[in-house]
Amino acid sequence: MSRFSSGQATGTAIASATSNGTLAGESAVAANAYAFGSNGGSVTGNALGSGGSGGGGYASAQGTSSGPDDLTVNAFAQGGAGGNGQGIGNGGGTGGVAVIANLAAHITSSQEIKLSAAVVGGAGGVGNDGAMGGIGASETIQNAFNA
Repeated sequence: MSRFSSGQATGTAIASATSNGTLAGESAVAANAYAFGSNGGSVTGNALGSGGSGGGGYASAQGTSSGPDDLTVNAFAQGGAGGNGQGIGNGGGTGGVAVIANLAAHITSSQEIKLSAAVVGGAGGVGNDGAMGGIGASETIQNAFNA
């Protein structure tokens, strides 16, 4: 019995936060985006086949503040792991990519800005019973730390 397992649901998160407050204690802003791709499907039992690819994780976050309080912008993206494959000639699934497309902070006064970004590419799936292991995924941060 030969079987190909599927997976690959993508996780996308986009956060945007704005404060028009100009008084201390009334202008804090936090924009947080957390995206997780799903894991690929695995071949189980006595079946033979390749694991499914992990889904991608895509995040983008931006914040805008007019006041003196802190502005915090965080983005995290993680790709899903590839599923396990079984049997000679098959393989573990490829890990899902992780991408942060934008991380930006816009201010009109002098306050503290806190920016953070993290990406984790999905691991390649395990190869069992003679199957090849899957390939881990890449990570990308684009247009990051724009202040």
